[in-house]
Amino acid sequence: MKVKFAWRAEDRHPATQVMDSISVESKGLADGLHPGIKRAGLSARCSDCNVASRAVLTFATISMGADMIGLFLKVAQTLGTRSVRVWEWDKADVLKQRLPNNPVWTDFAKEHPRLRFSGWQLAHAIVKADFLTTKNPVLPGLGFLLQSCDVLALNHTPNFRIIDNIAGTLNDFAFTGFSGRTAQGIAILFATRMKYIFAGHLGSDPAVGKGVRAADFLFENTSKERMILESKGSFSLSTNDPTKVKTVLKNALQEQVYPWLANISPPATKGFATYTCVREESGPEDSAIIFVDPSGEAGGEPIEIGKSWIRRRNYAAWLDAMGLPGPAERLRDSRDAVPHLLNMPIIHVMGRRIAVMLTWNPEAKFGFYGLGIEEKAINAISETITGREADLVEYEGIDGWDDDTALRRLVDASGSLMPDGTFLGRVDAHDIIGWGQYKL
Repeated sequence: MKVKFAWRAEDRHPATQVMDSISVESKGLADGLHPGIKRAGLSARCSDCNVASRAVLTFATISMGADMIGLFLKVAQTLGTRSVRVWEWDKADVLKQRLPNNPVWTDFAKEHPRLRFSGWQLAHAIVKADFLTTKNPVLPGLGFLLQSCDVLALNHTPNFRIIDNIAGTLNDFAFTGFSGRTAQGIAILFATRMKYIFAGHLGSDPAVGKGVRAADFLFENTSKERMILESKGSFSLSTNDPTKVKTVLKNALQEQVYPWLANISPPATKGFATYTCVREESGPEDSAIIFVDPSGEAGGEPIEIGKSWIRRRNYAAWLDAMGLPGPAERLRDSRDAVPHLLNMPIIHVMGRRIAVMLTWNPEAKFGFYGLGIEEKAINAISETITGREADLVEYEGIDGWDDDTALRRLVDASGSLMPDGTFLGRVDAHDIIGWGQYKL
């Protein structure tokens, strides 16, 4: 099998930071990285001056995987900016034994401003949600990447929709998986709007125990306030049916949110049960996320979830997505960790230095897709792996995210930069401004 590499020559050679591409056999690649992206060293000779130099291999992509990922990200770019309506239910109404006959939606649901997002941001959030779940197999989002190209409605409506008769396009298993993944991605965007920017997946922690029904996510904001969130999703609820929505929210609240509000330490001060209903393009109602927001409660014998747990899981998930499972595992558990020195390209995204891993863009001669982390965060990750987690615990994400609307608008044109400093988007060869070395 052939794989493609990008490389740069060491500083002693005139070709420093000049990008090129070569094809070599896949044998001999470094072990330990996921199949889509590998890293190793090799020797090369400059075609211009015939000077041998040491080339630093930054990435390699199996061509078929790059084509599939490229197709999905092309859909993300084409999707433009979309939105879903946001409705809030009161906890007292959700917990009622039953609603009155012929209930009226607006008697129970209060509308908030729409949740707006770009296709890039949705892709970013879905990839993040997928990799937070460490029980998923290698490349957990592959099925989603393939399915999304066929089922997202790419019309000109600003509301986020799926194609008509989606049940006839996907089998039952794929239908359930796709709706769940989409709901989790939109729930992460919703949590981000509520200023909860760091996330971990509760059910993936060994302390929770096997077979236990845990809420999906444990979030944290920059003030270290915690929030539990359970995400539900549907492609089949075509209208805002109060009785059906109440049933879903009540079950999520009672079975997965309330128990965990009371059973972690330090405790969560907030809890959300969300129900994301994505509608077909000719449906009568807009797609929406519906939520209930109870307060936290004290518990009897809580599970200890340490102060760095959420941020460790947040960035470990993204390191996994970047094709760096070794560093990801060392970040989750730094005991006896032996970090490795990793060379990574640096790009500028609206004045921020982002360390990236690159995947070949088959449609661009000198273009790539990149996943990366803001340099201040990746330095804090490096410190944490070597036993000093204070910088990561105090990291506050991208400064001025809420006020800098230009940042979001310009980044959306070619990618997504989340307030936790993680990046997903297109990268051209000329975007690379330098190289960084990190112990990960």
